[in-house]
Amino acid sequence: MLMELYYEHYADNCHGIYWDMSSKSLPYMVLIHDFEKRQKFHDFLKSEGFQCVTWNYEYPGVLVNMNFRRFGLICRACRYGCVNNRNYSLEEFMSEVYRKPDSPVIK
Repeated sequence: MLMELYYEHYADNCHGIYWDMSSKSLPYMVLIHDFEKRQKFHDFLKSEGFQCVTWNYEYPGVLVNMNFRRFGLICRACRYGCVNNRNYSLEEFMSEVYRKPDSPVIK
């Protein structure tokens, strides 16, 4: 569920007052229009130890929370709160945010 990208313990306490009891962190928005590239990014994040909280194969927006090490694909075109209110391309995200020298180029 996308709320797990914003609230650290949402899954444990989604029926309670999770917004008062949980750390909140904004994810990055990464727009990847190419389906195959998006799937490779999914596989890359999983291999790096990130948890996928939702995936639907339809929309190009991937939210990635670096603090909680979680990611998910958004389900519709609407405004989701994200770092810098910015949509990163995959290349921008990998070079500006992820910045690991040994990270593969996802093509």
